[in-house]
Amino acid sequence: MLVRRILFLLILFPVTLIGQTWLSHNDYEQDVPLHTAITNRIDIIEADIYLRDSIIVVCHDEDEIKNAISLTELYLDPLKKYNTEDIGGIILMLDIKKYSPMII
Repeated sequence: MLVRRILFLLILFPVTLIGQTWLSHNDYEQDVPLHTAITNRIDIIEADIYLRDSIIVVCHDEDEIKNAISLTELYLDPLKKYNTEDIGGIILMLDIKKYSPMII
């Protein structure tokens, strides 16, 4: 537990040095996820994830898994269209909502 706290602080420390940290909580609920956060210079994008048939999907509650969009489709593929200058320093924080050895 102590190691996790230290790692969390090390990740956030550089962001907090430059001023206020902005978090897009449940970013996937935005009209245009990821893009809205990037254009508004958000520091941390948070997404809740579950495992559905060996695919990581993004949703808030377990009963939404069936219709959820994959992490790749929602975040990883769209990231490819941005220059590193647009997204430099942004953190994609994944909240694993239900443990599964296949996610880790």
